[in-house]
Amino acid sequence: MATFTTDYDSPWKEALEYYLPDFLALLAPWLHEQVDWQVAPVFLDKELQAISREAHTGRRYADKLVRLQSKTRHPIWILIHIEVQGGVMSAVGLELFGERMFQYFYRINDHYPKTLITSGGSCQKMELISLGVLTASTGNETHLVYSRESLKACSVKFSFPVVHLASWLGRWNELVQQAIHNPFAVVVMAQLQAQQTRKNTAQRLVSKTQIIRLMYQYQYSREDILRLFRVIDWMMALPAELEPAFEQARI
Repeated sequence: MATFTTDYDSPWKEALEYYLPDFLALLAPWLHEQVDWQVAPVFLDKELQAISREAHTGRRYADKLVRLQSKTRHPIWILIHIEVQGGVMSAVGLELFGERMFQYFYRINDHYPKTLITSGGSCQKMELISLGVLTASTGNETHLVYSRESLKACSVKFSFPVVHLASWLGRWNELVQQAIHNPFAVVVMAQLQAQQTRKNTAQRLVSKTQIIRLMYQYQYSREDILRLFRVIDWMMALPAELEPAFEQARI
């Protein structure tokens, strides 16, 4: 069956802006619990664009740079890099992924101050965390390592946390239960099923309909339903000839 093109990057970016706390609660709970969520996140799109122009590492539409505040009242800058994969990543692909994460990290660290001066005159150390998400990986490593050595004279080793999104395929029932209280679980469902059905439009229609019906069962607010429907519809785009069948099936 024919493969068709789907835009994954844009809906990820939109979903992160809508549901950042839920994203971290589901995929990086160790980080979520360190954040003071009473302080609103600040998305640093202009800052990230300035860095991206100088780093020759390909597309970055799903990347987000956000400033948060820790429970200890220190600023946290988090770079979230979503690596949308068409299939299992090769060893070379993983190395390039690690290099991209390293380039981002050192460029942010190089461009922006390591400490911030508060209104009271005290210094606050800026914590910078690079979080990678591999959408088709089922690995279990909590961190990946990028390393480089030149003639055994100079070397670099960079370790960063990573989320293996496809590992949730083996925990689907848990994901369904998480979605009752966490709308970002629905986004993860849509991404995983979009990848599973890249070459099967008929199955995509079935999967998309099932996810939409589940979403309506969760009694989300009207605003959440509209947002999630937009993201799901974007991620799980159907050929024009199947759209009428989808409209009929989801009623």
